[in-house]
Formats: sequence, structure tokens, C-alpha cells
Amino acid sequence: MATTMSAINATLNATEAPYQALCAAGHDPAPSPIPTGVRIFLGVLLSIIDLAVILGNLLVVIAILKFEQLRSKITNYFIVSLAISDMCVGVFVLPFAAIQDLLGNWPFGHYCLTWVSFDVMMSTASILNLLMIAVERYIAVTRPFHYHEIVTNKTAGIMLGVAWIASGMVSFIPLQLEWFYFEGDYRWHQWATDQALGPLCKLAFNPYYAIISSSISFYVPLIMMTFLYGRVFAIARRQAKQIADMDKAMANVRKDGKGTKRSENKATKTMATVMGVFILCWLPFFILNCLLGWDPEMLLCKLNPNFMDIFSFFVWLGWINSVFNPFIYSLNPSFRAAYRKILCRCCGKGQSRARGYYEDYTVSTVG
Repeated sequence: MATTMSAINATLNATEAPYQALCAAGHDPAPSPIPTGVRIFLGVLLSIIDLAVILGNLLVVIAILKFEQLRSKITNYFIVSLAISDMCVGVFVLPFAAIQDLLGNWPFGHYCLTWVSFDVMMSTASILNLLMIAVERYIAVTRPFHYHEIVTNKTAGIMLGVAWIASGMVSFIPLQLEWFYFEGDYRWHQWATDQALGPLCKLAFNPYYAIISSSISFYVPLIMMTFLYGRVFAIARRQAKQIADMDKAMANVRKDGKGTKRSENKATKTMATVMGVFILCWLPFFILNCLLGWDPEMLLCKLNPNFMDIFSFFVWLGWINSVFNPFIYSLNPSFRAAYRKILCRCCGKGQSRARGYYEDYTVSTVG
């Protein structure tokens, strides 16, 4: 859950004292000014990242919706939901974050709190979708003969509904109602470092909201996914050994079963890779987010005068996670072939080659 590029806490009294009161020693917690040359470079880089997030995840959605073999896998429903949440990050969050970083001020007025709400919601939806995928993979490996009875279209719809409703409840409701601060304590505030820079969109979380929201959005799902995938891999190894030891008289059954298990194991490994990349990208942010909510003065005023630059880097690292998933899916032959066919659509020869390549595979694995 990314709060904003700069989650700065301003100590406010009843008269709305300026943010500088946070640092008694006079340290400026604002992000460092960006030289013109660096600003141009970052503008190009951030634009490329944003386009990659939007177009890459759009490609995932189109591939699954366009090809029946991909669309027939219930697991891919969750992948579409994950891609939509990542794509929304590219549409509703990244452009505004990039503009604020490059300009050094927030020119979008009261959209600030809505922007932060979208950020929190989409990031939370991503990890809750990953949690639902972990549950689905657990059932596929542990209950293969009852999988289609347990994981139906209705069940998948309910699971996705829970993920998105929970994401909205942890983001828009508490943020729009301003439950994340205590009156007279650390709170959301639009402030200005000086008249030249103008207002910045900042969000202040009290320690309780910072820890509770981070737990719901990241830590609890992370623990659950780690347990589920740990169990899945242990069971998969045991099943592989059992298949290898089957009696020779069951050769055909062994062959078919082994192929099915290999398919499920490959799908599980792909989704575990997605989860692993997500953790590497977001864990630093969530650790700093909780620390910042608990003791902002220590981080902003005492620990490191460039803390906001460090924090901004880790926020963007989390957002960049939305770029990786389409590339991870491309490791799967079915997705790779679907990508190739879509991208080569305008080229007759390329389309024919892609079609032939795609038809060599059935969708036995997922993203």
C-alpha cells in the first residue's frame, strides 16, 4: 500500500501551525530539489515506466479475454483482476506522482486525498488478488480431484469481490473520513515549503492506522501466502515422488497424472515468482511506512536529512512492481504465444507464425 510519494507528518496545533514545527532543529524534511537535467531524464524514465505499467497489463487482460484457452482457466480470472489493479496504478496514481515529483509541487488541488485513496486501494487489491491466487493454487494441488467442485466461477467471483471490497474499505472509507489522524496530532495537511514551490500533497498517518492498514494490506496476506505456498511445494514434492514410485502396470495412469501434476506445479511456481517479486518490491516501503507513522520526528529530523528521497525511491520501487508481472507471465508458453499473436497482428506473416506457435500449446499452466 503506497500512501504517497512523500508521507510527511506535520505537527499541527489547534491553530494549524506550519510543518516546520516538526523539526525543532530546523531541518527541512522536504524532498531535495531536482536539477533541470536530472528532471528531464526522470521525466522520460517515469513516462516509460507508466506506459509499461498500462500497456503491459492491458496486454495481459487482452490475451486472456481474447483466447478461449486462456479464458477457460479460472486461475486466469484472478490474473485479470491483478492486471486491472496494476493498470489502475498506471492510470490513477503514477502520472500524478510523477508530475508532483518533477514540478516540486502538487497542482491538482483537492484531488490529493482521492489520489492517495486510489494508491492505497490498488496496491492493497494487488496483494489480496495474490492471496486469492495462493488459495486457488493450494486447492489445485492439495485437492486435485475436487478442484472443479470447489473452485467454480461463482466461488472465484466471490473471492474477487472480497478482495476488492476489502481494498476499498481499507482505503477510501478511512481516508475520505479522515480516520487516519487524531485531532490536534499528526494529520493530513497540504503545506508549502515556500511560496516558490507551492503546496505538496502529503499524508500523515497516526501510528495505529499505519500499522493496522499495513497489516491488512501487506503483512497478514504475506504470512498467509508464505504458509500456503510452503504447503503447496511440500505436497508437490511428495506427490512427485509418489508418482515416480508407482507400479509399472499403471504406466499410462502415471504418465497422465505426472503431466497434470507437472502442470499444476509449473503454474504454482509461476505465481510464487509473482509473489516473490511483489515482496521484494514492497517490503522496504511497508517497513518504513510503519516506522514513519510511529516516530516521524526520528526519521525526518534526526536519522537522515535525505530520508524523504530514500522513502520516495522505495515508494517508486513498489509501484514498479506493476511492470514485472506481464514479463513473468511471458515465461509461460501459452501467454508468450498469445502475446506474440497480439503484437504481430498487423503483420500477416508474423500473425501466421504466432498462430502456429500458439496452437502447438494448450493452456495447461497459468501466468
